[in-house]
Amino acid sequence: MEAMGDVKTLAGAERLLDVNDSALLLAVSPYTIRDWIRKGTLRATKLGRLVRIEQSEIERLISAGRMR
Repeated sequence: MEAMGDVKTLAGAERLLDVNDSALLLAVSPYTIRDWIRKGTLRATKLGRLVRIEQSEIERLISAGRMR
């Protein structure tokens, strides 16, 4: 497993971002990311107590123009 900060990748696997990294990429607060997850605007996976968002999901949100 290769680590880049909090972003981890496996060979051929999608990059998973935590709430804070996703907030930085989208220039919003972590609270906004959690709110979007609750509302269904942003899809996320819960791994135990950890919440992870696929990088493609962030890209989908940006391309859909639904960042704010």
